Amino acid sequence: MDSINREQCAAARAEKIAVGSRQTLKADLCVDYIRQQVIAAVGWDRAINEGYRIHTTIDVDLQRVAEDSLKAHLEQAEKHPDYNHQTYADYAASFRKAKSSGKMAEQPAPEYLQGAAIGLDNASGDILVLVGGRDFEHNQFNRALQARRPAGTAILPFVYATAFERGMYPGS
Repeated sequence: MDSINREQCAAARAEKIAVGSRQTLKADLCVDYIRQQVIAAVGWDRAINEGYRIHTTIDVDLQRVAEDSLKAHLEQAEKHPDYNHQTYADYAASFRKAKSSGKMAEQPAPEYLQGAAIGLDNASGDILVLVGGRDFEHNQFNRALQARRPAGTAILPFVYATAFERGMYPGS
């Protein structure tokens, strides 16, 4: 057994202990977006080699809630009696099988129901939640940031705001 002398002990006790939040996000579309932003800001070599600590506005707890909620609602829709399309569970099973047998090249793109969510802090504009799809391993397309939306979708908040100002309510 190794031991230290009194001087080493005193020096160790005098050191300041650094305590910080080590919350991390799992590898998903949110993390991929952050990675892309860092690379765009400092370049590939620096991003990979310089040991940056990345601080984001993503709220890890809210992120998990949003991911879980999206998955639960999509699974609920897939269980509807009239739903007759590929389900996440079906694709995940075939994906695992293809992965374990080394036949990923033959694996088709998923066609199960997808969704996305973005949560912002209205006061600061910070992104608190970013869910770009159901499963990063199956498909890396970020629906929250890359999907095109009809132009009419962008105007809906203004239409609703005007209606609310005129005394209408969501059930009108």
